[in-house]
Amino acid sequence: MEFKTGIYLGSNIDDSSYERILKMENTLLIASTVFPERAPLNYKDKLHYFDESLAVINELSFDFNLIKKVSSDYNLSLLWSRFHRDFRKKYNTEISRFEFQLSLIHSSISFIERHNLKTVFFAYEPHSLSIYIFKKVCIEMGIRSATLKVSPFPSRLFAIDDKKQTILENKMESTFSLENFIKSRKFNETKKHIKKKNPFRYPLNQSIYYNFKYHKYLLKHITQRNQIFQNSFIVFFLHYQPELTTLPDGEIFVSQFEAIKVLSKLCEKFNYNLVIREHPDTVKYFNKNWRNKSFIYKIKNLGEHVIIDDFRKSNLEILKKCKGVGTITGTVINESLINGIPVIVFGNHPFKGWNGKSLVQFNGSLDGLISSFKTATQLEQKEIIQEVKEYLLVASKQSFGGDFLGIEKDGEIASLWFNRYKAFVDFVKYYL
Repeated sequence: MEFKTGIYLGSNIDDSSYERILKMENTLLIASTVFPERAPLNYKDKLHYFDESLAVINELSFDFNLIKKVSSDYNLSLLWSRFHRDFRKKYNTEISRFEFQLSLIHSSISFIERHNLKTVFFAYEPHSLSIYIFKKVCIEMGIRSATLKVSPFPSRLFAIDDKKQTILENKMESTFSLENFIKSRKFNETKKHIKKKNPFRYPLNQSIYYNFKYHKYLLKHITQRNQIFQNSFIVFFLHYQPELTTLPDGEIFVSQFEAIKVLSKLCEKFNYNLVIREHPDTVKYFNKNWRNKSFIYKIKNLGEHVIIDDFRKSNLEILKKCKGVGTITGTVINESLINGIPVIVFGNHPFKGWNGKSLVQFNGSLDGLISSFKTATQLEQKEIIQEVKEYLLVASKQSFGGDFLGIEKDGEIASLWFNRYKAFVDFVKYYL
């Protein structure tokens, strides 16, 4: 029996994408029945559902060391937040959820053995419970596994060896308008700081009430810009949750308050203020389990040096005047470094393989963070800009995908998914 390659495309892929993948020999498209994702109707019968028969277990799936490793992953319990409330209600006890997770592990092992999978490629980092478990099982079983992950460029992706956590090189020749990309991320001097008149666009569901309460409480505790600018400060950009950027890429800092506590201590050492900015999408897509009044209360309780900015105002002015930027994995890393501002990151960020001094990765040591950030603040603006340019030049060649389309087109969903699919196809063709 020949070895096969499993491919996880996920959602938002068009018909032609499926046609190209299915023409490849010894490949099969992997999907989940538990967490169905959008796929063209014409191709749904071409998908292989690894969790189609959760009750079927064979003797090969009783690898209890493997099961212990996968089931101990702290992200599993948090990934339930992505399920619809009706599904969560069906499994509303800790034991029922644990047993369901075990059934997913068993079915993953059986599926891999039954189809003789040797290699599995993921078009992006799985962030649903079922596919996340499937990937973890692949890694523990020694299956060759690679995942395409975000890079500093919206149109390009890094390919990461999941076992070694190293970048798989792109040795194909490709062009990329790096200078145009860098220019697009420079601060626009003519951009006005306009307060949005109608920031609240509530979803039509039961979260409206909690959304209103949270934001009313949040805005009650904002500090005016003229007061913020009276002292040196670091600004921390909150992520909308739950999303891939924090779950699983945020790792332990999926609880963003943990990062805020660390930055609070750092700011005390430097006699800085810590400015917190809410993500604007939180007003559109609200989950009271991730944001509520107690979240703001905990932030304010850290001390008078921790303050909240008005997220309705442009972030441009506050970026220009800050001493540094904090984020879990956010795209603000790019904009900050290109404009000569040092950055502190906490999660699995897009700048893979970075070895400069202006991007500081928190590694668990507060003393180490203080030392590294002090070094970063001593860099001249031109030094930061130069080292990020050198990194981006290398990253543009290492990553897969298309050219930079321009800041407006680059942000369009259709362009984004087209380029990311192109990155995946280029990678699969090269490594199969």
